[in-house]
Amino acid sequence: MPNLTEHKRQSDINHRFFKDISSNFNSDYFDWKITTLFYEIVHCAEALGAKHGVHHTKHIDRETFLQKVLDPQDFNLYRQLANASRVSRYEVKYSSKSAGGYCLKLHKSLFSPLRASFKSKHQI
Repeated sequence: MPNLTEHKRQSDINHRFFKDISSNFNSDYFDWKITTLFYEIVHCAEALGAKHGVHHTKHIDRETFLQKVLDPQDFNLYRQLANASRVSRYEVKYSSKSAGGYCLKLHKSLFSPLRASFKSKHQI
């Protein structure tokens, strides 16, 4: 089971990967970009879990934990990002023209505030 440091390291790796694919493939692979953002936050959530002595292998268990430890606004951001990741992977409803703007919007409105919260409020 990964520990706090390992989850933080994986979160950082996901962040670097997102930056790489965003700069090298500006209008492509939006599904992977959104999924990468989500999994960066998943590792932040698991790092927080490690601080509490818990580890989750299922998304529903992680959500239950996060609902207890995050403030409602941050939990709502997490749920929206999780849903966006799911939609990008399975519903494939965005054209590559609209995907770039959508991905940027998700990054600014959901991911960035949630990542900042994990870092400032939870020291992750």
